[in-house]
Amino acid sequence: MRFKKAYRKEFTKDVAIVTDEGEYPIWEKDYERLFSSLMPGDEIRNSEELVQLAVRRQIKKSAVKKISAGNITRNALVRRITREKMFDIYPDRVEVEYVVDKLERAGFINDKSYAARFVENACTKLWGEYKIRSAMRERGFRGEDIDEALYKASPDWEELARAFCGEHPDEERAMLFRKLQARGFSTSVISSVLDGE
Repeated sequence: MRFKKAYRKEFTKDVAIVTDEGEYPIWEKDYERLFSSLMPGDEIRNSEELVQLAVRRQIKKSAVKKISAGNITRNALVRRITREKMFDIYPDRVEVEYVVDKLERAGFINDKSYAARFVENACTKLWGEYKIRSAMRERGFRGEDIDEALYKASPDWEELARAFCGEHPDEERAMLFRKLQARGFSTSVISSVLDGE
């Protein structure tokens, strides 16, 4: 891999190392530490390290972009980034988790806070416990975060089921039973609500 030139990206502390095989943006500190002595035409002997540095920088860039796009759990973020091809390779999961851990410690990701908001929002949609748990697992929430969010919210499942029934006053009992099941309410909650009406 032959080195052509390096240049700083405007308004950032990035340097792009341009080679015969393409452009590899890396952080300036990595450039100063490893590649500042290169001259145009020199051969880059540690080309694998250059690719890895570019991938690491791209992991962070991709993670920040996904976080700013909206609510995302830590697990979903790691899963999505490991499926992205960067500089013709898929990033190593350990590298992705390392970057995501740093972002989590810096406060960019907070699964507990997101879980609490998710439960609150699901309750306003009159979802039952099973549907909430299933939707949260699909989004990558850890089991303990789901349990904690539901425990703190302590929804009154019967009250939510009654509210749903109130929106369907002319519905037959059998149809209401099926609809409440589809919304994730337990059989005991459904029976209690429907038998009490």
